[in-house]
Amino acid sequence: MQSSYLKLLSKKNTAIIYCNLLINLNIVFMSNYQTPGVYVEEISTLAPSVAAVSTAIPAFIGLTEKAEKETADDLELVPTKVNSINDYVKYFGKGQKATIDVTIDEVVKTTTNDNGVSSFEAISGSGIGAGYIADTGLATTGGSGSGLTVDITVDSGGAVTGVTINTSGSGYAVDDDITITGGDNSATITVASVITEYEFVSRSVSATVTPPSDNYYMYESIKLYFDNGGGPCYVISVGNYTNSLNSALLKTGLDELAKEDEPTLIVF
Repeated sequence: MQSSYLKLLSKKNTAIIYCNLLINLNIVFMSNYQTPGVYVEEISTLAPSVAAVSTAIPAFIGLTEKAEKETADDLELVPTKVNSINDYVKYFGKGQKATIDVTIDEVVKTTTNDNGVSSFEAISGSGIGAGYIADTGLATTGGSGSGLTVDITVDSGGAVTGVTINTSGSGYAVDDDITITGGDNSATITVASVITEYEFVSRSVSATVTPPSDNYYMYESIKLYFDNGGGPCYVISVGNYTNSLNSALLKTGLDELAKEDEPTLIVF
């Protein structure tokens, strides 16, 4: 039932027209207009016919590190809605890591030395000889070998108080008496040990890096999607990184996705 009526009133020589519209027995009062005239105001009595929803929700199908919510693999072949990269990592893990295989080859060689000096007997007393100056690489005489040089420390009177080997020489024997040149040439030390052999150790290290397979880029794809402002999406895991991606697995994922109404885009 619809009716309308006009009522004309006069107030201070100004005609004001009120238009009241009676619709379905409900009286709707118009806005308080400030100037005279006839106004029409439409009022919708029906709800919007189309609800505001996302028009493009993608679904990603592929291999994931895991597919787990409560127990192992309980999300495999289960279309799962995720709202962020954190949701994805929680349920499906991260991308495949590169593998690095390291090999260490070690070779130990034993080499015979020609009896170079390795140590001396301790110096007795407060020092030996006189007139020496602290120096390095001093030549020596005596003993059964040759080529031995030493570094020395001295006290204030020039007596030798410490001797270390600079070059071990060759052909020496234990108990050889060695005289250090310089000063009054009276500083004599005794060989305590010689080198008869030594070990030579050679090590080689090699590494082989195996990058992730081209089949395992689901995590990177999802991360790129959310990094660029992507919204909620669906993930269907068809297996983990021990599987090889093939058309049969993808077809199985598509069959499961067909049970969902919301996704509108498919990404492999």
